[in-house]
Amino acid sequence: MSNSTFEQELAAWTEKLDSCLRDEGIDVPKRSPNEMLDFDSLGVDEGTYKAAAAICSKKAGPAPVDPSAPSDDEYHQMQLTFAKCMRDAGYEWDDPAPPSEAGSAGVKPIDPGQFDQKDLDACAVKAGLDAGSGNG
Repeated sequence: MSNSTFEQELAAWTEKLDSCLRDEGIDVPKRSPNEMLDFDSLGVDEGTYKAAAAICSKKAGPAPVDPSAPSDDEYHQMQLTFAKCMRDAGYEWDDPAPPSEAGSAGVKPIDPGQFDQKDLDACAVKAGLDAGSGNG
């Protein structure tokens, strides 16, 4: 479903947020809803951006949540499966911390040179972590 209610809500929210950022003096380019902002191209320092973003996230409200996305608990289970798979493949891999009241479970950054990409991909597939990454 390329034109779901969620995608429409996300597009509207993104436009509202970006419009506010422009009102705050940050030259935000037109972008698609799931496109990240490139800070380097905005021409402002991080402090200026964070101040504007704080104002605008209040005005725009929280981003809409994809109803088909896994819950924090489901995502944590997927991460546990991934961690076990990486250990089974011979890597030292800690289980992720459970999700807390403060937000989603923390995922440690992966140093690409440290792991075989084939193992990472295979474990991601096994855990179901790559299922939602298709665009379109």
